[in-house]
Amino acid sequence: MTITSDVHAAVAPSDRGDRIGRGLAAFASLATVGAFADGIIRMTDAADDRL
Repeated sequence: MTITSDVHAAVAPSDRGDRIGRGLAAFASLATVGAFADGIIRMTDAADDRL
């Protein structure tokens, strides 16, 4: 009995592609933290009647 599989092994990205992806992920995470901090600052500066 022979067992066959149509599953192909995943191919790792090139070094350049990996660095670009990691850089974009780092940029996105920094932008998210910055937007979160900006939201907190805006909320603390808002007047009570606006909240």
